[in-house]
Amino acid sequence: MVKANPIAYAKADAPPMLIAHGDLDPLVPVEQSELLYEALKALGAEVKLCVVKGGGHAFASPELDRIVKAFFDEHLKQQEQEGGKARAATR
Repeated sequence: MVKANPIAYAKADAPPMLIAHGDLDPLVPVEQSELLYEALKALGAEVKLCVVKGGGHAFASPELDRIVKAFFDEHLKQQEQEGGKARAATR
């Protein structure tokens, strides 16, 4: 079962990761996400953990939407801008 544990694949060069987990998840204990967060952090990977109060296994909230948008804006827009600069430099 080691292969089923995402911590087995934690690497320092992992892409930025946003972990969202409901604290009332009846299927996967929130401690699993906390362990993954700590493992990635210890390796120096960029990771953010968002524990959703009252969230189960599936959840949504305006607060989480804002967190996800900010995370994507920070990481994807940055890559998009860098990619555009690289394309412009090769012309």
